[in-house]
Amino acid sequence: MKTVILTTVGALALVAGQVSAATLTNGSLSGSLANNGVPSGWTIGLGSPDTNQIDAAAGFLGTNYAVAATNSSDGGTWVGIARDDAGNFIESFYQTVTDLIVGQAYTLGWETANFGFSSPLYDGDNGIEALLDGVGIGTGALHSVGSSWYDESVNFVATATSHDIGFVLATGSRSYLQIDGITLTEVSADVPVPASLPLLVAGIGGLIALRRKAV
Repeated sequence: MKTVILTTVGALALVAGQVSAATLTNGSLSGSLANNGVPSGWTIGLGSPDTNQIDAAAGFLGTNYAVAATNSSDGGTWVGIARDDAGNFIESFYQTVTDLIVGQAYTLGWETANFGFSSPLYDGDNGIEALLDGVGIGTGALHSVGSSWYDESVNFVATATSHDIGFVLATGSRSYLQIDGITLTEVSADVPVPASLPLLVAGIGGLIALRRKAV
């Protein structure tokens, strides 16, 4: 009987933790190095985002970062986006996700780093702003130039079955940030505990007590 209790509670925990992802294409941002190019599944929104890797910036082989680049936990290539301090140059990219559920809450996650760019110098503090149909829905932390990657996320509720999900730099600081490991996951609702479960646990506890007393 004790095993049944553990199995029941475990099953409830499993149901409560179940999540599923909408069909986000190439969240790893895998692709060929490219200046003014984004990986398959993604579309340039503004400017000329780049597909880079640890030994390349702006799609060119060489050390063009302001600091030493490192790999994200996702590894491989990532996308670099820039923004100037005058608002004349802004880069963004996006993709259209078509299998969302209206009214469903989602978590949009990513990793970001601020390696900057060495020439011309883009070394300001900045962060990633997430976009839904071109409108900001949340911003990660502002990061100074450095070699570290940071995990970030925002939540949103789908108002249609199809939305454009994209990214841009959050402020007008002259900067060049990297993004990788993009994920889109449903936020699971809390599963209520059946009213009969506490009674079942109490009853079994009583039976165990009686058995011990009899022994």
